[in-house]
Amino acid sequence: MTDLIARYRAAHRLGSHCSSTLMSGLLRFYGHDLSEDLCFGLGAGLGFVYVRHPTLCIFGGRAGGLERQLCQHLGIRYEQYQGLEDDVAEARVRALVVRGEPVLCDVDMSHLPYLAERFRLTEDFRFGGHKVMVVGFDDREEQVFIYDYLWPECQVVTREQLRLARGSQIKPDPPRNTWFEFHVPTRLVALPVAVREAIAFNVQMMRYPVAYGLGLRALERFAREFFLWPQVMDRKRLERECFIAHMTFEKVGTGGGNFRRLYARFLRAAAAILQCEALEAQVYPIYVQLADLWKRFALRLQPFREELFHEQELRALLAEIAGLEREGLSRLQAVVGR
Repeated sequence: MTDLIARYRAAHRLGSHCSSTLMSGLLRFYGHDLSEDLCFGLGAGLGFVYVRHPTLCIFGGRAGGLERQLCQHLGIRYEQYQGLEDDVAEARVRALVVRGEPVLCDVDMSHLPYLAERFRLTEDFRFGGHKVMVVGFDDREEQVFIYDYLWPECQVVTREQLRLARGSQIKPDPPRNTWFEFHVPTRLVALPVAVREAIAFNVQMMRYPVAYGLGLRALERFAREFFLWPQVMDRKRLERECFIAHMTFEKVGTGGGNFRRLYARFLRAAAAILQCEALEAQVYPIYVQLADLWKRFALRLQPFREELFHEQELRALLAEIAGLEREGLSRLQAVVGR
């Protein structure tokens, strides 16, 4: 296992987002040097979710299924497992690591001390969909070695900390002991084909989502409903939701700007791969601008004040974001169609 830690260290790079960073490292581990930006875009990571429940809101700027979509577009076979008992799940992951395979796992980040300290996590912000790469176990010291997107070296946690993080019951997105097994071939799908299919798929997901609360319609509804929150939430909940939005859109794992900056970098790389000047000249600038606008919005939410729900400038900012999001998708669809 010491050898696996060293081998994965050679493949690991710092990144902007947990899943795309670790998938980039995994592909590099198996001999395919794809950047985080490419992994994010090939995974059709551009998205939006917004669902308002009686007691909480769910919102964010990334599409689900990034690992699945990345594998589909590159021709990689994979299996996803979840829901097993803690001991069984740990034994399965351990067996893969002993065999020399790094293992991607879902965790509740609040149970891992290095994450809680870095982001100053409180009970108001817990997230069960964070990804880490498990690369080693030390049974004598009861420790586990994992890689994460913001740290150059592997982090050491106790077996109990990782067990709690993987088996957390945090709602609405518990990790459920989820882990992934990847079977990476020597040759992947040609990048121009994979990039074009990934962009087309991402546009389709945003414009015609498979479920309520997803895609462009959810984003436009968020832009309208945000200013109605005081009518259905008390001050304590308003303060909590604004703090979570501040963290989710800007601070934790988005690369800044609600994932739009990360997607913009993918589009610039895609333009070179596809030899498509229009993609860089006509679409890339929109997502750079969207990243700046989402950052402005997120930063306005802290420190919290009730007056922000009555600010015309903030209302205009969200309206501008919604309009640019629609324009960006229209231009992307036009370019891919050509």
